[in-house]
Amino acid sequence: MINEFFHSRVIKDLDEFKEMLDVIVTNRLCDKLVDVEEKIYTIDLFARD
Repeated sequence: MINEFFHSRVIKDLDEFKEMLDVIVTNRLCDKLVDVEEKIYTIDLFARD
């Protein structure tokens, strides 16, 4: 099991990941990120591209 990647902690729990971040940068919106929409910065303005 990998717990580190290039000296960075690997987080496998999405809920833990979303809780610890203030900003999430993503190319595309997805249903798994809807609950943290206020933290999202994306180029996918209309959730369809």
